[in-house]
Amino acid sequence: MNNRLDKLKRMQAILKKKANDAKEAQRKLDKEQRTLVKEINKETLMHMAHTIESTGFPIDNISFITGLALYGKELLDKQDEPEAKATIVSYMKRYDAFAKENEDKEKGDDSPIEENQPTDEEDGDDDV
Repeated sequence: MNNRLDKLKRMQAILKKKANDAKEAQRKLDKEQRTLVKEINKETLMHMAHTIESTGFPIDNISFITGLALYGKELLDKQDEPEAKATIVSYMKRYDAFAKENEDKEKGDDSPIEENQPTDEEDGDDDV
């Protein structure tokens, strides 16, 4: 009978260890998830800044940008109202036209620098 009790206690200890390992693994996953969300947010903000800057808008005018964002938030909060909806649709159409117009520029910006560098043959450098 003592052997069975010892075996059950060992099984219990193994299960506790597995549970602790699972909790630790979940904590690591949660941390990775939080880090990923921060990176996504950072990348999104960088993209937004780049897009705003590419319109020629003065990106350093934080108070004006904040005012525009607050106005946009107000519109989104009452998007069921016809006037707000019409304004939102108008802004979305403007963005679509801007994005389409700048599509080729954006594609070129994503290529790594190394791909744009001339090869030894192309640069005319005869250092061998």
